[in-house]
Amino acid sequence: MLPAGLDYAAFDFGQNSGPPTAVKKLQTVLAAKGVYSGKIDGHIGEQWRGP
Repeated sequence: MLPAGLDYAAFDFGQNSGPPTAVKKLQTVLAAKGVYSGKIDGHIGEQWRGP
């Protein structure tokens, strides 16, 4: 589950650019912030450890 607000932004981005692209960008941003350490693969899965 994504935090409120980010869930809607990711959904909107996914509708306009395609889900894999939206997820890759989200993973890239979270990796840059040090929150995500998995592969940048375009898949949301077990690795997500949100707040």
